[in-house]
Formats: sequence, C-alpha cells, structure tokens
Amino acid sequence: MIAKVEPLTSARALRGPFDYRLPRRLGQVEVGSVLVVPFGRQRTLGVVVEVAERSELAPERLVEPFAAVEQGVPAELVSLALWVAEAYCSTPARALGLVLAPGTGRGERPRVRERRELSVTLTEAGRAAVAALAGGTGTSDPGAVPPSRLGARQRAAIEALAAGRALPPRSPARRPAATPPSGDSRPAGSSPSSGSRCGVARLPRPRGRPR
Repeated sequence: MIAKVEPLTSARALRGPFDYRLPRRLGQVEVGSVLVVPFGRQRTLGVVVEVAERSELAPERLVEPFAAVEQGVPAELVSLALWVAEAYCSTPARALGLVLAPGTGRGERPRVRERRELSVTLTEAGRAAVAALAGGTGTSDPGAVPPSRLGARQRAAIEALAAGRALPPRSPARRPAATPPSGDSRPAGSSPSSGSRCGVARLPRPRGRPR
C-alpha cells in the first residue's frame, strides 16, 4: 500500500503529496494518520491525505515512514483543510496545521508519541488455564493459574486469545467497592496487564518514542 503524504513544512514551493511505501509494522494507516517520514536530509511529520494501491514512481524510489504517531485527524477534517488551502491560496501544510492537535508539527521538538498496537499472546500457563476451563475442572499443572482465581472478563480474554478472536472491550461501568484480600480467593483483574502478572498472557516490551 502507498500513503500519499503532505509534509508539515513552512515551504510554499512544495508540490505534494509525496508517496511513501507502507510497511506492515505500522499497522493500520488511513487518511488523517500522522507519520514521521524522511524528507530530504531530515525527518518531519506528515499527514496522510490518500491511501492508494500503487504509485506512479518506480518501487526503488519509494521510501518507508519511520513511525506512525498517536496524533491524527478524521478524514473529514483532512478534506476540509485541503479545501481551505485551495480556496484561500494557502498551502496544504498550513491548512492541515489548523485541524491538528495543538503542538503537532510545531517547533524543533513537536509533542508527539509513537503509536503502539497491543499484541498479547497466551503463555503455557494461559493455555493450561483454557484447557481447565474447557474441561470444567482444575489443573494439575503446578505452574498454571487456577481457574478460580480468574475473573469473568479475564476468562473471556484468554478464551478469545485461544480462539484467535479480538479481546473483548472493557466495560465503562464503575469498579465495585474494594474488599480486603483473603489468601488466594481474591479474583484477579481483567486488564491484559493483570493477565500478564498472573502469567496467563504475555505483553511486548514498550518501545521508545521517535525523536
């Protein structure tokens, strides 16, 4: 896939957008996504204004973005910004700057953070817990987490991982009142991080943000 990107620069002589080859490591990139891209001898932020299947440039001339960042805008605002640039004889970069989050693409060190996608996998203890849940019995594996220690949403999460489905969304309901712990009978939490602490799921280590 090809991302057509408008770099956020102050130069008026640029004739964008510019094509960049999208690697799979960036995950989902769509209109309105903000990317850190190589531009000349520097790196800069750019806004995706179109996603295409192919480019008119030769494949060897295409480069890949360094990263995707958390900041982004809806596709409708991208269309509005491009209309403003054309209607008021401005540049796409200046018009896009009006619809971006404050601080994005401004100054020598813009306030951006690399976008991360959560990838969770079951551990051996997690697979043993799934087998115990399916059989409706306990587990003889001394390293496995007893099903009685798993909360309802945590059970749903590891069952979804075992089946290759997406994790169930967290409920916005308020948390119940805390109760004093009593041995191992206290149910575990339902977030992926609590599953990691119980040993049933594995989370990747976070990577640093782009410079």
